[in-house]
Amino acid sequence: MWKAAVVVVALCSVAYAKDPPDTQAIKALIASEAAALEEGGDPTDAKVFTKTALSSAPDSDISGNEHGGLRGMISGYLLKVKPGKIAVGFARDGASAWVSFDATSTTACDSCEAAPGPPLRSSQLVVKVGTAWLVDTSIWTIGVVDARVNKDAKAGKQRALEAVVDADEGDASVRAALTALVTKGFDPALAKNKQLIGIGSAPKEIVAFTSLVPFFNKTWVGKLAIKGPVWARLAPSGTTAVAMANVSLTKTEGKATFVVQFRWFVVFDKDAAGAWQPVHVHFAVT
Repeated sequence: MWKAAVVVVALCSVAYAKDPPDTQAIKALIASEAAALEEGGDPTDAKVFTKTALSSAPDSDISGNEHGGLRGMISGYLLKVKPGKIAVGFARDGASAWVSFDATSTTACDSCEAAPGPPLRSSQLVVKVGTAWLVDTSIWTIGVVDARVNKDAKAGKQRALEAVVDADEGDASVRAALTALVTKGFDPALAKNKQLIGIGSAPKEIVAFTSLVPFFNKTWVGKLAIKGPVWARLAPSGTTAVAMANVSLTKTEGKATFVVQFRWFVVFDKDAAGAWQPVHVHFAVT
């Protein structure tokens, strides 16, 4: 959905050997998470997830891994999840990080054999508990080509998104930061950070903030609105957080005006002045 923004990012390799120790540990964690979410795995594995870990997908609310997120979006059996290239960003506190990656899947059902499942993308907030990195909050989505999304939206046939939660929940300052991002856009200074990336709703849409921030501020600000409750969660440090909400974008093509619905997943980190700044965004329609 960010056609005018140049997609310039190649996620770093999944190979661990040259990564710093914490990056190695987080990449190994993602591999363990995939195994835990597969059929026969333990989606509550205490070596993978925090005790209060929550997950979401655009067509579900936020819930535990047993019922939501990746498991909730797959009909039938999820036999295999294979993460591809993984990007890791670290918070200023050193005890929180945001992770994003794509993945292939293999699925089956009671009356069908194993077959390739949908291509997946995920963004996650992971936190350090003692010496171990654990998954705290995640979103799993499937990229959809813009032409299909726009066609469905124009016809009023885009599938409605489930509310993230029943009512606003979580830290008020983080929810306010998300509202400010939707209504006012990014701090332009974030475009100078070459390490930050966003994931858009289309397949393989991974965009550096250097391109995303000016595109978003110029093209989308003033055309967005939060639809429904906003959910937020602080990392244990209190200086990193994640927020989720459904957001509508009003678009005009020719004489047609229509609305596209997105699920937003945004990781925030406090800057040196104590203000919440978005450091990773993931927008999806399914």
